[in-house]
Amino acid sequence: WFQNRRTRWKTKKLEEEYSKLKTDHDSTVLEKCRLETEVLKLKEQLSEAEKEINRLVERLDGTTSTSPSSSFSMEVMEPPFFEGFGMEGLENVFYVQDNNYIHGFDWL
Repeated sequence: WFQNRRTRWKTKKLEEEYSKLKTDHDSTVLEKCRLETEVLKLKEQLSEAEKEINRLVERLDGTTSTSPSSSFSMEVMEPPFFEGFGMEGLENVFYVQDNNYIHGFDWL
């Protein structure tokens, strides 16, 4: 009688453990499917983004090759550095020597 009781108890524990493992496995399989679907969506988005980039690059290449006179310089677009400090017209006040050699000081 005691052996049967112990065997029933072990069988019950094994069934509980099996149920838990089966539930964990099923949830893992569902998560895997969800992740695979997400990967496919992300690959599709990446492909669309690459197509858009290629389209923009081709359009940019077409624009620069057909109208080279439409290029602009960033120097023209930038405001003067001291504009907000009342320094207009004083661009030539500061003198920077072209030769920056310091006598008696050699760089290693």
